[in-house]
Amino acid sequence: MTSVTRNMPLTVANGIVATLDASTRVLMRENVVVEGGLIASAGGSDVRGDTLDASGGIVMPGLLNSHCHSPETLARGVVDRIIYEDWIGAVWPPLDQLTPEQIRVAVLLGCAEMLHSGTTAVVDHFRQTPMRLEAVEAAVAAYREAGMRCAVAIMVRDRSVPAWVTDKGGDISELLGAAIDTWHDPDSLITVMLAPSAPHRCTDALLRRVGEIAADRHLFMQMHVDENQSQRHEANGIYGHSSIRHLDSLGLLDRRLSLAHCVWVDDVDLSLLAGHDVTVVHNPVSNLRLGSGVAPIPEMLERGIAVTLGADGAASNDSQSMLEVMKLASLLPGTSGVSPRPTAPDILAMTTGTAAARFGMEDVGRIAPGQKADLVVFEGNDPRLHPLNDVHQQIVFAGAGIRARHVVIDGRVVVRNGKIQTFDEEALLREADEFRAFQQKKYM
Repeated sequence: MTSVTRNMPLTVANGIVATLDASTRVLMRENVVVEGGLIASAGGSDVRGDTLDASGGIVMPGLLNSHCHSPETLARGVVDRIIYEDWIGAVWPPLDQLTPEQIRVAVLLGCAEMLHSGTTAVVDHFRQTPMRLEAVEAAVAAYREAGMRCAVAIMVRDRSVPAWVTDKGGDISELLGAAIDTWHDPDSLITVMLAPSAPHRCTDALLRRVGEIAADRHLFMQMHVDENQSQRHEANGIYGHSSIRHLDSLGLLDRRLSLAHCVWVDDVDLSLLAGHDVTVVHNPVSNLRLGSGVAPIPEMLERGIAVTLGADGAASNDSQSMLEVMKLASLLPGTSGVSPRPTAPDILAMTTGTAAARFGMEDVGRIAPGQKADLVVFEGNDPRLHPLNDVHQQIVFAGAGIRARHVVIDGRVVVRNGKIQTFDEEALLREADEFRAFQQKKYM
């Protein structure tokens, strides 16, 4: 496969440029020039190096998926009309035993879907139970192969371990230390995050130890919290109060922590999240898919809580498209009658600039000189974008079916004219079909 390297000059030419900068400027039929992996200019007619034709297309920052579980791409369509507690046992026993090659296939499947739908960066809350260093290595290698920007959040737990898991695994601190030393590189496309699965799935000793490692190594953390009512009740039974209050008692609420879901939270929880500048990752599709509920996003935004968006795993969604997530995230608040609701630019920020900054990627998420060149050109030859009355609203409300014409990550062309340049997608699909743990005989 071939692609332009990050050191080669590149011009994204003649596009409708939604900068998503502070003024949300939209530039009509202008160029974006990239040099050394950075945006050199946004606007004007300057041309340098290789050219990507963006004529009629919408150029914008690449999207960020703030929460997913890459192994689940092998388990789409497995269950329907089922609650979380039954879903987890139906889906995860085979997925917790993947080989490194199967992990590669799972990660690249997710990458393929995300790239085609304009996602350039992802927080992969990566699960294998027990966690194994070779599994992390396989995931990192696959993201590098795809050329995607990824924070690999290594999931750990030592309580409520599923019955199908008989191997207790090795020393968690040693594993995390080795992973950080080997793969965490903020100057590259790959960083490491720490991911205690959820407070009620970890002993306090593990939560404290992971928190200490994160503080010492200046790492971000992510956990699941209050995804459904039963998890809220379980936490109350263990602690006598909510998971968020318990995390506060352990000193773990801070700017570097993101909490996925937060559907069943109360006023005290929201005050703690706001006071400690914790990020909430809203996963509206999977929350509805599993009947978990609707997170109180307008109330969070009213309190100044930073909210980003995630697709969650492909077995509980069953898509990895952030375009789909954005539309639902924008519409759901209307069901509660709460006002004001987030605008289309607000929603876009939750998947671009705001999201990037919350995970330490302050130099992506806007089209402006000096920013890293993580860009997508969405195909404009689509009835949903004609007439183009408002680019922000039409991407959010009408964009779920559009596809990326070109994708640039860190100045490198990863998708050109709709074709992935970094791996063989057709061969990948054939490899994926060899994973038969869930397939019905009639499809074999």
